[in-house]
Amino acid sequence: METKQVIRRLILARFTPHGWYGSAKSEQGRRDLEEKHGAKSIHVTAKYLPEKYAKPLRKARDEMRAYWNANTLPWQDGGWRVLPVDRCQRVMDKMAEMIAGSWRLATQAIIMHYDEIKAAAQADLNGLFDARRFPARDYIEECYRAEISRAPVTLPDDVRIEGMDKVALDEIKKEVAATNAEQMRGALLALLGRLSDMLAEIVDRMNQDPKKTRYNSLITRTVRPVLESAAALNITHDPKLAELIDSMKGTLGDIHAETLKASKGARATVKKYAQEFAEKVTDAMAEVERMVL
Repeated sequence: METKQVIRRLILARFTPHGWYGSAKSEQGRRDLEEKHGAKSIHVTAKYLPEKYAKPLRKARDEMRAYWNANTLPWQDGGWRVLPVDRCQRVMDKMAEMIAGSWRLATQAIIMHYDEIKAAAQADLNGLFDARRFPARDYIEECYRAEISRAPVTLPDDVRIEGMDKVALDEIKKEVAATNAEQMRGALLALLGRLSDMLAEIVDRMNQDPKKTRYNSLITRTVRPVLESAAALNITHDPKLAELIDSMKGTLGDIHAETLKASKGARATVKKYAQEFAEKVTDAMAEVERMVL
């Protein structure tokens, strides 16, 4: 499929969570350490937000970011990523669900308990509490938001600059086309890299002590989500890549934690398959590197 055809099926998107996470540099703490120990070039961070509020906030943010990154591919600087247009609404709906769920619960808890949090910070930090570092109530009420921006991917034919001569405009269009081709190559390599990392983790887990290994988390949090999103993010609709992913899903997507825990032979078989798939992924990455886009 031509680069232009691929790009017409994609949409640019950027996820940006905003908010206060409760840490700030402490100048007083830095000075105290310098005076007491003669330390130089150090930074001291004061935690103004108690862990019982900070932990759910970080967890909600990290879960949203993990889902977002798993269902999009890197494209350009500034946090912009791409995903297929026909998958966009599904991903946006899931993000909206997460924003309205754990993210909202965590942020509302901080807003509702503002006075308690401030009093706790004053007591816990004692002389290191700096009122200038603690946000005002109205800021806290407004700062927590999770934004998703969307935009079309620019194609050479989209470039129109009034007053520019045709030769210069054609040069810019060539640059846009070349940039799109390299960004598409980078996105494909990122997808294959994700598969490579998954396979390496499988091999590593198969080598570990089964009594101490959590196979269920490997299957439900890594293998199945990666394979599901990889199938959807085959942005070039490459039949060879689609066949490789389907083969992985058929072989590795149905493994069971109980079987791996109980059977050395099953672990050896899964390890063998993962290593074989890893070789194929490496070959696919080399092919993408050589690809003329």
